Amino acid sequence: MTSRLLARLVTGPVAFLLAGTADLTVGWSRWALARARERATRARARLPFGTR
Repeated sequence: MTSRLLARLVTGPVAFLLAGTADLTVGWSRWALARARERATRARARLPFGTR
């Protein structure tokens, strides 16, 4: 059961919207972190061999 559905069942529409916002925030944060790691890995791969 997702946090959004649980919030909807327990407390109503306001909590449902808050839980949805939290889910989106977590998803966006995970995407941004993965992108930052990917960019750092690519930048590190471009460095000369002895400086990694």
